Amino acid sequence: MTEQFPQSSFGVIKAKQRFDLKFGSSKDNMYRFLIQNIPQYKRVIDSVSQMLHNRQLLHFDANETIADLDKRTQFNIDEPFLSTLSYFQFNGDYTREFNNEHTYTYNSKGNEKAKGVNISLKLPLSWRQHTGDRPNIIQKFTPAFDTHHPTCMLQVKDIDTTVISLSDIFNSEGDDLLGKGSVITNKYEITIDGCPGFFIEFTQNLKRLQYNFTILNRMYIFQYGAKICSLDITMYLTDDAIKINKHKQICDLIASSIVVNNKWKAEF
Repeated sequence: MTEQFPQSSFGVIKAKQRFDLKFGSSKDNMYRFLIQNIPQYKRVIDSVSQMLHNRQLLHFDANETIADLDKRTQFNIDEPFLSTLSYFQFNGDYTREFNNEHTYTYNSKGNEKAKGVNISLKLPLSWRQHTGDRPNIIQKFTPAFDTHHPTCMLQVKDIDTTVISLSDIFNSEGDDLLGKGSVITNKYEITIDGCPGFFIEFTQNLKRLQYNFTILNRMYIFQYGAKICSLDITMYLTDDAIKINKHKQICDLIASSIVVNNKWKAEF
């Protein structure tokens, strides 16, 4: 393009540099992934690249191209392309993805399962949304490309504060609070957007059909009025310890991004 239209090369190169700051590594990482897993991919992509290189552009609008690249730099890219680019930009390192602001914001406003609580939180761009399949699960989120991915669930439950309190839940034993066979590995008090709460980590042995497996569950629980809200992130312990620890970091980042919008009013 820049060879055929040298008068426009500077603007296009600058726009490309801005795009590469956001997604420049995704091309090489994706290429390496594909040639490792699909041997014939290299031959196909090389032939396509050569064909595109030899193609003569009959029309080229530099301003339109620059505007389009800048639009894509602001994450205005259709799915599933956006989550794919973001995943390969960081090779599945969700903490780096989050810290580099490759994120989107989910908001529970208008969701009946939220029971009137307007919660927002940030997720990595490579994580996708799924409809909650139980009455108290507002929304589920999972990484798009991990085989043994974490499953993140946002939940809201009604409680009768005259019968049970947050401290009652905190002081419950594993089986009472979490289900039979649960073993608590960590527990401490936290604050979520000014709301009192606690963090609890536990393992649990589960059976589905003929399969047995163990999960690690990290729950960030907080109280807003007569509602108990929680971010519940589950990981399968088939993964190695290094990957589990990396997942723990993104769990904390997602939980720390929670905002209870009901608490705040616009200031003028």
